[in-house]
Amino acid sequence: MEKFDNTSFESLDMKITLQKLEGYVSQGFLLHGSKNKIEVLEPRQAQDDNHDRKSGNLNAVYATDDIRISIFMALFAKKDADKNGWRAFYNSTNEDEMSVGGENVTFTPGYIHVLPGEKFRKVDDKNSKEIVAYEPVAPIDVVQVTPDIAAYLSGINYDIK
Repeated sequence: MEKFDNTSFESLDMKITLQKLEGYVSQGFLLHGSKNKIEVLEPRQAQDDNHDRKSGNLNAVYATDDIRISIFMALFAKKDADKNGWRAFYNSTNEDEMSVGGENVTFTPGYIHVLPGEKFRKVDDKNSKEIVAYEPVAPIDVVQVTPDIAAYLSGINYDIK
């Protein structure tokens, strides 16, 4: 199980970063986590393992109003480059708990893109929380996050292998 230290200077910066992201979401902005800092997010074909889920296999820009999801999408990275394949997941059944894990996965710094909500639509699919845009979207801000931010997220159960 991953253990995160919230006493370093960088970690304290992540507390401020989390508060900044919470402020954006409270104003109606959406978030997109990525390894790369992107000037304009273009629609891309998603590849959900569950091919029956229409919402996870669209050619679109995906965003969320759940800060935790955007953070983990930004932090997930392949742990051992010499191993074939890697898999990361998150599962949230309520606002209080989330499971995060995977195989051959670790956390490295990434970026949260803050996006205007008006171009996005919720996908009508069973139990889907997906929010997508079908055209390019320019972020109003891009915020770097490090693994230290995880220390400030409550209710996260880790299963990292």
